[in-house]
Amino acid sequence: MEPLNKNNSKIEVILSCILITGVAASLLLMAAGMILLYLESGSFNISREPSMFIQGNNFFNFILDIFKGRGPENTALLLLTIGTIILMLTPFIRVVASLIYFIWIRDKKYIFITLVVLIILIITLSLH
Repeated sequence: MEPLNKNNSKIEVILSCILITGVAASLLLMAAGMILLYLESGSFNISREPSMFIQGNNFFNFILDIFKGRGPENTALLLLTIGTIILMLTPFIRVVASLIYFIWIRDKKYIFITLVVLIILIITLSLH
């Protein structure tokens, strides 16, 4: 195991901040969406809302559709959808940040490992 140095400490802080920020943003958006949904409809029932499901596309196309305005028209459902997207993208962003760091310090072993993880994430999200 490699001793902890300033660079390792900085990347750990950055990766922790990415995780905390992603989860907190997702939680806030989902909580706001649930509250708004309840205030609008008097229930939390969203299981049959078709706009809440990825349909016919991969996850990345689904995200593009949301940001092009082709997502749920209901504000509560839009908040819930964006919260879910952020939650799902948080580990993806952490892997990208790790890859950038390993490229920067030229650690070939961890570049390879991180690239494999990134490819697996891309394939998984592309297949829905």
